[in-house]
Amino acid sequence: HILPSSPIVEVASTLQPKHFSYLTNGPKYVPPCQSRFSSGTIDKIILREYNHIIQSFEKGLTKNCISASDQRAKDFFTGIDDLLRRLHTNTLSPKLLARAQYEHRIMKSTQRQIKKSNVIIRITDKSKVFHLGSVQDYHEKALQYMQDTNAYREITSSINPYQQHVQTVLALIDPMLKKGEINRELWKQYMRPNSVTTELAHLYFVPKPHKIGTPLRPIVSSIKAATTGVSHFLDILLRPLFNRVTKDTTFINGIDFVRQLERYRMNGQLLPMTLFVTFDVTNLYTMIPRDGAIFALQKFLRQYGENRRIHGMTIDIIIRLARLVLDTNCFVYEKKYYQQIRGGAMGSPFTMTLANIYMLEWEHSLNEHQKMQNELYGRMSTQPSQIGTAPTESITMETNNEGDFNQILTDELVILSQSSIQLNMTNMIPSQVPNIPNPTTTHQNLTDDEFRARRREARRRRRQRRAERRRQARASQQQQRNQQRQERPRLEGVKRHIHEIHDDIFKNTNQVEKRLIVDHRNNPNIESELTRKRPPSSLLKLNQCYFRNELERRKILLKFDANDHQLVNAFYELKPRKTEMHSAQVIWKAVHDEQQLHYEIEIFRKHLTEQSLLTYDTFQELPLPKIHSILVQLLFNQPWLSTIAQTTSISTFIHDLSLQAISMTEKIAINFMEKVIMEKEKLVHRGKKFNKPPCIDAILAAIGNRQTNMVRRVQYYIEQLS
Repeated sequence: HILPSSPIVEVASTLQPKHFSYLTNGPKYVPPCQSRFSSGTIDKIILREYNHIIQSFEKGLTKNCISASDQRAKDFFTGIDDLLRRLHTNTLSPKLLARAQYEHRIMKSTQRQIKKSNVIIRITDKSKVFHLGSVQDYHEKALQYMQDTNAYREITSSINPYQQHVQTVLALIDPMLKKGEINRELWKQYMRPNSVTTELAHLYFVPKPHKIGTPLRPIVSSIKAATTGVSHFLDILLRPLFNRVTKDTTFINGIDFVRQLERYRMNGQLLPMTLFVTFDVTNLYTMIPRDGAIFALQKFLRQYGENRRIHGMTIDIIIRLARLVLDTNCFVYEKKYYQQIRGGAMGSPFTMTLANIYMLEWEHSLNEHQKMQNELYGRMSTQPSQIGTAPTESITMETNNEGDFNQILTDELVILSQSSIQLNMTNMIPSQVPNIPNPTTTHQNLTDDEFRARRREARRRRRQRRAERRRQARASQQQQRNQQRQERPRLEGVKRHIHEIHDDIFKNTNQVEKRLIVDHRNNPNIESELTRKRPPSSLLKLNQCYFRNELERRKILLKFDANDHQLVNAFYELKPRKTEMHSAQVIWKAVHDEQQLHYEIEIFRKHLTEQSLLTYDTFQELPLPKIHSILVQLLFNQPWLSTIAQTTSISTFIHDLSLQAISMTEKIAINFMEKVIMEKEKLVHRGKKFNKPPCIDAILAAIGNRQTNMVRRVQYYIEQLS
């Protein structure tokens, strides 16, 4: 039997009927007695629950001026501990234990079969049921989506940018706080990122099986991202203003639309040739141009803000915060880091508000046209779509908004009439919708008797379906009640028991007059157990191993710096002559340049071994200023270029070009070393003329000691490349 919660399967797998039957429970189903199969002991589970309750209750006691060390508070804590131990150690009924063990085995078996069959399981976009698809199919559709939208760019450095995002937020907000442009309490409450819990966002895709080909909807999970607080704040700040501005053209829900359509009919405007037109924007959040969206936001705020401020915040500050949210849209997907360079992230609270404001700018001319024609126009508040009615002869709409929006709009035109004709037109902007003839002239209408007969038959079938659904619902409810009588959970009544303990201990005190609210924390449902969307934590934030290595690296570099400072002081304590100080500076500068060239050569060689082909974009990201200038010289060296251009392969040309650049860099490094040798020979020659201290041997030793330290420092950098 196919139930409303039955999974949608679009891939062959090794799952058996018992697995599909279990998935029919739906994503929100919570398996019973999960603590029975937890890896932790009962004592650990009880301690965790006890600490959670006590911490929450201590905050309430502090607010009510009662110390946690008060004897009545201690008695309450003891009573909670005894209650949890009694409930958690209760023996399960045989039926409940058998059911819990069976569902636990089914869950583990389902996870193994999904992994074995190379199947990915997700929750559908609309119906919210399980969808089983192929991992390869998801991968191909995701890559195709990225290529089609061209909204994502891979971060080739493979470095997690979340720490950089935190620094960017702080660098932008700190000056605003000092100038008083942002309220400090708002910053603490809404926008400040938590340095402990902050992590990079991750991307996953949600299937839409109600559409042909089951396309995917991208969702960026950014709940712990550095700018999520700023995004929430902007949404809270701007959405009420947007709702107030668009309240006359917004349908709250289907009932509101029906009521307005009824008023439209009562005014005598609903005619037999009236058309019902809907517009649906494809990939709106992803495809809105950023500059256009920011411009629309500025215009919206200037038009509807009071004294160029929104709740005391200037428009300039709001725009800067909006750009911050858009510029830090980075995420991890399939172990690679990406940055969204177009549109906003689906999943960011501010993105929906920004997209609606951008659409409002485009809708203005259409709305004015409908008002002039005294027709109905509106948009659904839950999604960026527009609904309008107009006579056939006025369906062609003229708009002056050209450019970016015309590239992202996909329309679906639906014509409603007595004969239920539907006409779909895709990839068409409003200004391209043609005049459509009256449907009654191309399709024969039903007679009154035929229409009434068909309507009676449709009503009879509808009544039968409703009766069958009511019968199934009653049978299902009765079965659940019977099962609940036989399988009472261990923690049933725990909230009532906590209230009884509280009222008994704190009776005849002010505390008992306070309202105590006790609720359950949600246990993991089968959606969280089966749909693993979160990547490993090592990809989302820098792990402890990285921090330990970075700390050790900085300690070593600090030792090099301290040693270098001591060696320079030791040289000047010898009280060298001016000529000797000049020679020392020349030698150290030449050693520094020579070692820097060696470092660039090693980086370049490592890059050539890892990359199959050198490109200008990848080369620009490398810290190779000297090699870069040499490559530019080689490219404009006509004799050498004419010789090397005779090669038939571009890869061979790039390989030879790279080797030639390395060879020239090595020659320059040798020249620096020759300069060091010559400068030391000058020191020895001049030192023979002086009989007074310092002696030339001590000067050369001091210069050589610092030279050795400089070489070791660069060698350490080179070792870190491997």
